[in-house]
Amino acid sequence: MFPSTGASDGHRGQTWLLKSVRRICEVADVPRISVHGLRGTWATLTADAGVSGHIIARELGHTSYTTTVEHYTRKGTIEQAKVRRMLKVVEGGKVPDESD
Repeated sequence: MFPSTGASDGHRGQTWLLKSVRRICEVADVPRISVHGLRGTWATLTADAGVSGHIIARELGHTSYTTTVEHYTRKGTIEQAKVRRMLKVVEGGKVPDESD
């Protein structure tokens, strides 16, 4: 995902992303977040934006939608997004295509 031209095998070391996130948090003067926490943040933000849970699960590499809901999204986020989509339909709006 993040190739390195300086490494003999073309790949960055195992701790590269961890160190990079730590450095970015320090520069931004925000609390440090774990790399795993970034996955949860992404899952919650995409669910809140209305992306279907099965798509989020697929993008995180989960075979089970339940894993995504239980471990990666803020409680209630996916359900709230579903309600917003339903209300949009009731109000006459178009729901985005979820086939992607």
